[in-house]
Amino acid sequence: MSSVLVTGAHGGVGSHICLKLELSGYVAMKHSRTKDDPYVYPSDIAKNEIKLKENVSAPDWIIHCATTRRIDYDRAMLLNILNFARQNKVRNFLYLSTWGVQFRNKSSTGPKFLERIRNAQYIEMKKQCEKELHDSGKSNDDFNIRILRPSVIIGGNLQWDRILQTNSLILSAFSHSISRCFVHIDEVVGHVMNFMEGREPLKTVTSLGMRIPIASVAACYRDKSKMDTLLQYVKSGVIEDEQRSIFNRTSYNPLTWIIRFFSFLFISFLASVNNFMAGFFDYTFFPEYL
Repeated sequence: MSSVLVTGAHGGVGSHICLKLELSGYVAMKHSRTKDDPYVYPSDIAKNEIKLKENVSAPDWIIHCATTRRIDYDRAMLLNILNFARQNKVRNFLYLSTWGVQFRNKSSTGPKFLERIRNAQYIEMKKQCEKELHDSGKSNDDFNIRILRPSVIIGGNLQWDRILQTNSLILSAFSHSISRCFVHIDEVVGHVMNFMEGREPLKTVTSLGMRIPIASVAACYRDKSKMDTLLQYVKSGVIEDEQRSIFNRTSYNPLTWIIRFFSFLFISFLASVNNFMAGFFDYTFFPEYL
């Protein structure tokens, strides 16, 4: 029976991956900073290497889901995990990255105070970690590295589900020019299983899902009767003609028009200097490396 070490196993995406692994007959070794597990000790892997419990064999795969928005911290985590993989001769490694690494870089010109936000910290961190993985793969031909780049993941009470739910009143009034790619958690988990079971020939996969205006998605989070239709559309890309009305623009009062106008101006400005915010407008992607 194959075993899989999952970092960030008790987080939103990690917990869904672990559940699918266990249902598919794998042994899920759930690493966490604080929660104990029968197979692996809890630890802060940015400061300490992963330590398996007594009489536990090395995993066949590592799936690295744990993440923050701190570049140095995440890079330290990755280096310690790679060191664990080398010491224990783990040949298969899957890294959960982000579609944002494919956003076009903003111009390096501009006021100095904008330099900090020009490259969103989260995206820059993922780029550096991907580069570290590519360098490790070049130095070891036997190291099977796979990278999954999902867009905004929804459908499993995840971070973006909570953001959309909490802020649905304001977000549903946003301009329809402000959109995002949304991917269902089941699709992300499906890509993970395809990698592990040899059904995915590519080393790097970008899972975009469906691009939908933020306002339309937030309106569905406000009206629970529309949620099933929204999630099914994000999951399958198919929607019945009579159900398309859930994405129609609703009538606006004067306050809503004001919110639409200023939301467009504000996010347009941020998108001009920040790669993460550019994803609300940028429909094209230009990978720097594959």
